[in-house]
Amino acid sequence: MNRRQVLAAAFLGLMPWSLARAEGGPTLEGVKWRLVELGKRGIPEEFAEERALYLFFSTDRKQAAGFVGCNHIQAAYQRSGYALRFSRVASTRMACNTGYELETYLLRTLEKVRGWWIHEGVLELLDQSGDVVARFVPMEN
Repeated sequence: MNRRQVLAAAFLGLMPWSLARAEGGPTLEGVKWRLVELGKRGIPEEFAEERALYLFFSTDRKQAAGFVGCNHIQAAYQRSGYALRFSRVASTRMACNTGYELETYLLRTLEKVRGWWIHEGVLELLDQSGDVVARFVPMEN
């Protein structure tokens, strides 16, 4: 099943949650996900390791938290199978010399997210058309 079919099935409620882990490996929640691609662009080297941009989806509170380039964020999320939507996004307000443009683009991208799936260990966030808008890999603790 390709990501467009997955997203369509999620929106129509045809995909049971049990299939979300069909390929094994990490799940959406309880994993710290490092951003490796935003849109069709890679992430600048300065954000590769020490200042890695990441999201963490909590399992109990349905909250996502992370670092987005300059500031830390927190957002509510709703997930039903492969459907995913962020709301109530809040961030700290630090003034930074670098990372602000990337942060702004990432926050705008999160507003467009409507789905997700994990393919070969990579978390892909999808827009309404089923196109990948961001890719994440699991971070080592």
